[in-house]
Amino acid sequence: MRKKNPLHMTPDEVDEELKRLENYQQKKQAKGEKMSPRMKQRMKDLKEEKRWHTAEKRRTDKEESDAGEIKRTEDAAEKKRLEAEAKKKAADRKEELKKEWDENRGGMHDGEVEEHLGGLNHDELDEILGEMGLSKTGSLKSKQARILAAHKLVPVEDMDDAQFEEHLKAQSHAALKRMARKAKIAGFTTKDKDELREALLAHRKKQGKNIEDMTSDEIDEELALFIASLAAAQSVESIGNSKPVDKLELLKTISHSLK
Repeated sequence: MRKKNPLHMTPDEVDEELKRLENYQQKKQAKGEKMSPRMKQRMKDLKEEKRWHTAEKRRTDKEESDAGEIKRTEDAAEKKRLEAEAKKKAADRKEELKKEWDENRGGMHDGEVEEHLGGLNHDELDEILGEMGLSKTGSLKSKQARILAAHKLVPVEDMDDAQFEEHLKAQSHAALKRMARKAKIAGFTTKDKDELREALLAHRKKQGKNIEDMTSDEIDEELALFIASLAAAQSVESIGNSKPVDKLELLKTISHSLK
């Protein structure tokens, strides 16, 4: 059982009193005199008090150190648990999105598609690009944008300026050159990607025509018939109307047909 504080003094008070008595003792010794028994007992009590404070400080320091170590251990365990939980949650979500992509990608909204693509690496994105018949070149971000644009299946002529600009960002240098050649943009062979994008945007704005502004006479009937026939072919593969036309499958068929 730990002893109680003998004199109930603070460490600073003990040091100050002990120093005063030691000075008093030195003066007495210098005069050849002895300290009184009462003063000797007082000095003894003070020294005992100082030993008590020293032992008490070691004890409290050890308790604080042990408590700190326990807290650090608990914090580390909690951090590890939360990281494992977050990792499992992310893996479950990735698996859920992959299943949705494989089984019902046509029913996924753009946010879900972006989330799914954001969790894929180059090889996984290349596999999807290959299925869609799209270019596998570029960074992760450009590949994701290319797949997302294909998923949306918005015809180029039906895009607004912001969509068209994103569409251009997803294209390779070679693809931009092909578009510039078709648009009859002068000097396209010497332009870099940024210059080609700017030229194509300017060409589009100069044309000033969107699909919404076109009359039925201006829509290519052969293209409409071609897409309609592919959609019909896909539709008859299922019984009745049990399965809707999948726009990505349709895009894939169109891409392979035009190669």
